[in-house]
Amino acid sequence: MVKILKTNKQIIILFFLFVCSWLLMLYFYHSEEKKASLNYANEHIESSLRTHRALHAYIETIQKPEIYRLKDQGKLYEGYFNPKILSFTYIARNVQNFLQEEREKQGLPRVYFKLAASNPRNPINQADDFETKLLQQMNDDSIDSYRDIIDVEGVKYLYVALPVRPNSRSCLRCHSDPNDAPADLITLYGSVRGFNEEIGQIRAFLSIRVPVQKALNEVIRKTQVFGFKSFLILSAIFTVIAILIYKLEREKTIVLARNQELQNISSLDALTGLYNRRYFDEVFAREQKTALRYQTSLSLLLLDLDHFKEINDKYGHLTGDKVLKQFSTILAKNVREVDSAARWGGEEFIILLPQTNIHGASSVAETLLKKVSSFQFDNHIHMTVSIGVTEMAIDDTTDSLLKRLDDTLYQAKKDGRNRVVLKMAKSGILSPVIG
Repeated sequence: MVKILKTNKQIIILFFLFVCSWLLMLYFYHSEEKKASLNYANEHIESSLRTHRALHAYIETIQKPEIYRLKDQGKLYEGYFNPKILSFTYIARNVQNFLQEEREKQGLPRVYFKLAASNPRNPINQADDFETKLLQQMNDDSIDSYRDIIDVEGVKYLYVALPVRPNSRSCLRCHSDPNDAPADLITLYGSVRGFNEEIGQIRAFLSIRVPVQKALNEVIRKTQVFGFKSFLILSAIFTVIAILIYKLEREKTIVLARNQELQNISSLDALTGLYNRRYFDEVFAREQKTALRYQTSLSLLLLDLDHFKEINDKYGHLTGDKVLKQFSTILAKNVREVDSAARWGGEEFIILLPQTNIHGASSVAETLLKKVSSFQFDNHIHMTVSIGVTEMAIDDTTDSLLKRLDDTLYQAKKDGRNRVVLKMAKSGILSPVIG
């Protein structure tokens, strides 16, 4: 059960890691796709801005100087002004209208375009409050441009605002003092709006808004498709790994069970389930060293079922085996976890009691004596037991200790059986005798 819970915990942790990895993949995929879509929209805006800047440069450096040259030569009258060839704002707006028509022919959405100015001649270019604030920041050198994703009536747009070139001397021919402006300009627009500007002043900026809602929706769709496919792939990988973990844990459990079985075979008596003599010898040697090192007491009990041979002769060996099993159960239930009970041979059993002096061991022996004599074995058989008890002394060897223990059991049987006999060593014991 513990192994199953451990395996389930491992699989749950693995599943959690897979889900986190999947979510991170989705996040990065969506971020990169969104970035790519916005970059594409931004490239479109940059292309449009480059076009308008080139157009502005052409008008200011080639077209206007040519018109002014013609005026100076008298080929055009001094008050001549036509926005179709002299007004960048007029020209740019109309070029943009042609571009919009081309986009519509190709089924592309319209791109919002405006030359926003705080003092335009044409009211269509009048900056709103937000645009007026941006224009002021551009003239204050607080910002050199502005980009953001905005929402207009539930549709997402990439909005970019970039200033046109600052006023040059040629610009002031039409935007400084209205008295110096061409007569045709005054006739067309009047003398109120679009004047009193200065050299270096940014009078307008390109306000472009490209719809990105469709692209963002496509990003969401692609993310969903990617998420579904990647989830299937990761789920398949997770399933394979989970199965492998389960199989490995199952194999590990089987190996551990077999190892435990082999250990039991090598250390336990096949009939009684108590330790066998070989394994008891290992435990005994280890406990002897511990007792000598820390100067603690160590006692032994040697037990022999009285007249056991008569049970085999009268009831048979199967009944005798049942009696031995039941007797072993009595021993196992009446000793501590630190004690070691083993089958010594035939109907003889031995118990090792660490950190127990002879008086404590005697108490254990008396308890076992009463338990056995009051117990009803198979076929309503009543048994008694003879017990020898001794405690290890400082100069004891394994042989001397076991010899004394064996002599003690022999004495108990000689004295009439069904009794406990204690025997101390002649030399000093390892610890003081505690009552």
